[in-house]
Amino acid sequence: MLQRLVAVAVVLSFSLASPAASQEGSDRATEASVETLNDAVELTGEASGSSPGSDTSPDTAGGSGGNEEPGFEQAIWLFRVGGQECWRTVSVAVGTTPVDIPAGTPPCDPAVAADPITPAEWVVIYVETTAPARPIPGFVPPYGITGEPMYLVTEAPITWVHETADTPFGPLTIVGEATVVVDWGTGEEPLRYAAAGEAWPDGELVHTWTEVGDYDITVTYEWTLDWSFASDSGQLPLPHTETISAYPVTELQPVIRRP
Repeated sequence: MLQRLVAVAVVLSFSLASPAASQEGSDRATEASVETLNDAVELTGEASGSSPGSDTSPDTAGGSGGNEEPGFEQAIWLFRVGGQECWRTVSVAVGTTPVDIPAGTPPCDPAVAADPITPAEWVVIYVETTAPARPIPGFVPPYGITGEPMYLVTEAPITWVHETADTPFGPLTIVGEATVVVDWGTGEEPLRYAAAGEAWPDGELVHTWTEVGDYDITVTYEWTLDWSFASDSGQLPLPHTETISAYPVTELQPVIRRP
């Protein structure tokens, strides 16, 4: 499924830019957020050097994904300014998922197009390509026993530091820290942890079930990414959620054998 991003002409409740940049962005373009961070807003783009309706194919040569270092290319990007959609050219990481721009979409007015993209908007697009590892939750053994503490393993660190010198705004540093939130599937409030899940006996993500059943366990890494260029900085929330479906919890019955 194509991932969609959105730019809106309002300052989001979480600021992705410095106060000065936020004020400037609210007058012209916008704050931005990736759909997986906040599905109330969208930012869509087409990795292509041509305007909407052109036959030019997207240039994705040299693309990269995951935590590999991406290159950058010019792209036609769709914005919503004052409730109206328009397009302008931005610099994005090669490999960013392209999205078709509706035919007949007009270019953004000169005041918007003059500043192709803010540092905060650019970081949002960049993080879509280069982001911390997602948790891979699991248990050893792969089933639970009532009355016994079970240790959840997440296989992902809760700290992340990323640096790159090749950006349109100069060297970029991103420092991330995650809180681990676990819904143990019992109907109780999720619990928050300041540690990644490890196996027995060192793990801190531990739960003891009292009833037999199949439990859906949801693990969320609530990342806070602090980013900074030479003269701009901001903070970006990034939740990563994974689920263990129907984790079986059984009961062991002791058996007394006579000699």
